[in-house]
Amino acid sequence: MDARQQFVALSTCLLGDAGDPIDFREAAYDLYALFNEIGGRPQDVIGAEAFTWQQETLLPSGKAINPHAAAACLLDYARTRAFACGVHDAIEAAKIRFPGERIEILYAGTGPFAPLALMQTPFFGPDEVRFTLIDMHESALACQAQIISVLGLEEYIEESVQADATRWIPPDEKQYHIAIAEVMQRALIVEPQVAVTLALSKHLRPGGFLVPERIELTLCLLNPGAEHSLADECVDRFSEYFRISGDSIPDAREFRPDADRAMDRRRVIIGRQFVLTSSVADEYEIIDGGHISLPPVQLPDRLPPGHEFSILTEIATSGEIVLGDYESGLTLPQPLFDELSPTPGGFYDVWYQTRGIPGLHLRPAGQETA
Repeated sequence: MDARQQFVALSTCLLGDAGDPIDFREAAYDLYALFNEIGGRPQDVIGAEAFTWQQETLLPSGKAINPHAAAACLLDYARTRAFACGVHDAIEAAKIRFPGERIEILYAGTGPFAPLALMQTPFFGPDEVRFTLIDMHESALACQAQIISVLGLEEYIEESVQADATRWIPPDEKQYHIAIAEVMQRALIVEPQVAVTLALSKHLRPGGFLVPERIELTLCLLNPGAEHSLADECVDRFSEYFRISGDSIPDAREFRPDADRAMDRRRVIIGRQFVLTSSVADEYEIIDGGHISLPPVQLPDRLPPGHEFSILTEIATSGEIVLGDYESGLTLPQPLFDELSPTPGGFYDVWYQTRGIPGLHLRPAGQETA
């Protein structure tokens, strides 16, 4: 089986309904290995030669992770499958909404493998879909160009652009049927998913589609130690992703079973604090410095012992395709950035910061930001 045939078989598996999690995991691992091989084995480079491959870029709106880590995201096979299937569904919906038109797709944060674009090519012809690819790193674009060439997919690509997607302007103010933004970590921390979504939404045609369709952040109180087994299971399931990407593991991994027996497993759900969609600019006021004020919250008068603030992430890539709690490396509960101890009955101001180091923040009501 040559590289093109292997690529088609793996993409078909990952986007298909047949198969089980083991099949999807193996397909994602094999696709990662195939892209690495035909891309010149950049994931295997070590030492000084690997500098440009493993260097991150700090942008005004967050961190553009390095190409090495970006490529490893493919190994989170639940994430890869959910996002790729979401793109596939968006293309099918766009073909119905815009009959007779070639579907133009803008894809920001491609990394070196651009999997969400390339995996669509076994299902649609170049007369049906065309991609504009954006990434911040020249080395990532060079790798994906080689992969595209080896697989003979050049007809699918309108343009590859090295740019900060939050500042890039399409030529001739072009608008797209679909925009894909995959520049995120759990709880929408660190990376510029919100800022990129704001930018890409301006480039969508009226009635166009965004992937992911919706990301919800829910604030809660939980006992990290009481959830260690769930965190362990998730990390073990996506072990290669965590090992290669360098993604940090939330605090629940530090607790051991012998300390778990007396811990209260109940979560205290405070509320859904932030929802990211293509209409985010219309739904929230974004003031100077990228500050999005959110409704304040009050905690219950009685709180279980040992509970801490945490953020839950739910991602709907398209329609009914949803990544929920512990289903991906993107949906492990994320401890709050701010070191706050919950106060029973306490009132807290809430905001999301889109610039600098993005993330959801809390502070006691009436207290000024430091």
